[in-house]
Amino acid sequence: MDEKTILSAATRFEFTSNTLISALGFNKTLGDWNYYLSYSQGYHPPSLTQKYSQTSYFIGNSNLKPERSDEFCLGINKDFNFSTLKFEAYLRSMTDLLENRTISPEFNKHKIPAKHRLTVLMQFL
Repeated sequence: MDEKTILSAATRFEFTSNTLISALGFNKTLGDWNYYLSYSQGYHPPSLTQKYSQTSYFIGNSNLKPERSDEFCLGINKDFNFSTLKFEAYLRSMTDLLENRTISPEFNKHKIPAKHRLTVLMQFL
């Protein structure tokens, strides 16, 4: 490869879940324009609070799985003396998205006073 072409790769191993997370990128400069393409994986495990907390305002969910994502990115940019012109398109796919949900007191099984709101952690698959 010539000096204006860059190929990069990265990986990490998540010991708590025996998961390999990777990324790959390609960058090519032609004249004043820079073209790039990348792929990356994301991984975000739920916190201990999200899994196990039991308070008057929050109920954890011990069955939560880590959020996972795959992202593809394609772009082009050009630097000027005063600014940078950049066009970028990306596609991100996410699974096991973690989200906090507020449930009305009518659904309260823990006898929390009605003036309080109950937040329960849900997961979308």
